[in-house]
Amino acid sequence: APARGRALRREHAFVSSDGTWAYARPEDYFRDEWAESLGQGFGIAIVEHAEASGVGFARTLSGLWVAEDELRYARGSELVGGEIVDGVLDVAWVRHGGARVREWNGRRGTSRVVRRAGAREVVEVLEEVRGGLRIADGVIATRDLNRPTLAAPPPEVTGPTETWIDVELAAQTLVVYRGVRPFFATLVSTGRHGHATPTGTFRVWVKLAEDGMDDLERTDAESNYLIEAVPWVQYFSDGVALHAAFWHDDFGRTHSHGCVNLAPRDAQRIFALTEPALPAGWDAIQPTDAAPGTVVRVR
Repeated sequence: APARGRALRREHAFVSSDGTWAYARPEDYFRDEWAESLGQGFGIAIVEHAEASGVGFARTLSGLWVAEDELRYARGSELVGGEIVDGVLDVAWVRHGGARVREWNGRRGTSRVVRRAGAREVVEVLEEVRGGLRIADGVIATRDLNRPTLAAPPPEVTGPTETWIDVELAAQTLVVYRGVRPFFATLVSTGRHGHATPTGTFRVWVKLAEDGMDDLERTDAESNYLIEAVPWVQYFSDGVALHAAFWHDDFGRTHSHGCVNLAPRDAQRIFALTEPALPAGWDAIQPTDAAPGTVVRVR
């Protein structure tokens, strides 16, 4: 059983080179009797380690063994979103390292550069001013921030304290609300060019503690992908989901095949906030009329 209580429920690794062999047993490696060929970048979930004749092996969730030297291990992003205090949505993240923060001179506007902000630095937006947005130590250009904007609940949210999720594509942010009050915000990665995340208002239709994802049936793709045991998956529009992404740290920019990628700790937290709740010991749950799925709006 996968470990619980941590952001990544399993150990994950990616295949380093195309055509890497996977074996039914570690000893088959020495006889060159392979069972399956894995593509470069395929993600495997590891359930066991072993050594044979000085060679290290990892067993995948599907039961095959791969030589350790053919794998690169995933760590997952350390990004963690932040609490929204008193319902005031004043948080933003710096889009790229080196963004200029200029001195604020009140009515006279901005002048010299006082510092360069770091990538994904969290700032509090105090007000909109001539030249950009005022933060604690100056003014930064609006274009240099991933800044979520306050949104009213969609009609599908009926209760004054109902939890719902707002994904804002332009800002690459996700905000969790209770009724009209936001209480948590973070960065996401939505669909890149050619893989747009669908816009609209949806409800989570199934929650899975983990799920395999691939496009192996597609023959028109330049390359295919496969990732075992993606954690904290919440499908809301057919095969489009909120889920943890441990294979990149590009949050705040489009990156996905259409899903809403979250850093692992954020995905775990949001999974725990949404309905229906996953009972202890369960791996998946679907909503019912009595316990409908949480509203997800993408705009």
